[in-house]
Amino acid sequence: MTNNLLTFYRDRVFQDHQERSLEVLRRISSIANSFLCVQKSLERCQVHRQCNCSQEATNATRIIHDNYNQLEVSSAALKSLGELNILLAWIDRNHLETPAA
Repeated sequence: MTNNLLTFYRDRVFQDHQERSLEVLRRISSIANSFLCVQKSLERCQVHRQCNCSQEATNATRIIHDNYNQLEVSSAALKSLGELNILLAWIDRNHLETPAA
């Protein structure tokens, strides 16, 4: 699921967003590059664990794409960028937590 969401942001949201501010574009580019690094780590993990994407994750990803496609492209990209903090918090909660000592 995480890899699917990162791909969605990288391939759709970051590509669709029309930004005039060079500073904002640099920040978006930096986030996109970070997503690539995370994806490479996830891919290595999936190779070693032989993880498969569950049907639930596939359905959730499809819903996200469907909702995105219902909006005008620049509005959808801007809305998704506004919700980026939710994705990052979810990744932090599900992938970066360390067990209590």
